[in-house]
Amino acid sequence: MQLVFIYGSPAVGKLTVAEELTRKTDFKLFHNHRSVDLVKSVFDWGTEEFSHLNRKIRLDVFEMAAKKGISGIVFTYCFRPGRNEDFIRDVIKVVEKYQGEIHFIYLHCDENEMYKRAEHKSRKKSKIRSAEEIKKYVHLWGKISKDITESFEINNTDLSPKKAAQMIIEECGLNIKE
Repeated sequence: MQLVFIYGSPAVGKLTVAEELTRKTDFKLFHNHRSVDLVKSVFDWGTEEFSHLNRKIRLDVFEMAAKKGISGIVFTYCFRPGRNEDFIRDVIKVVEKYQGEIHFIYLHCDENEMYKRAEHKSRKKSKIRSAEEIKKYVHLWGKISKDITESFEINNTDLSPKKAAQMIIEECGLNIKE
């Protein structure tokens, strides 16, 4: 299995690029809000139960997909330095346990562009949807340390989702649909 792990701050275009990437490949999309919304329906955001179950679901999905021979998954994520390193290490362990490949893609854009995107009507209900809210938290998200893994970095301020997806395909050597 190949895991394309697209991460970055909210409103940088992770889901939009991931959707484009799945259209061009046979990969499945696992958007981070799918597990968040499921767990949040029972446990409050930020509680120990929420964090434990959300993490477990994600790792179990990766492991089952690798076991069952799913060719690829595109996953979206917001990485918080100082808080999410253990999760990243566990994802790497799970994928490598089944001789899979993992490609970390750090997606970012200029802050003003991020603020514009946050308020776009296409943003889903469960996402941050205002520039003011992003401004409060933008300092929390960042890039995974090179001590853990390398990331391919894309600044998509002026790139279309199709172009960003094509860059990922080329960088990771992914097969495209015919």
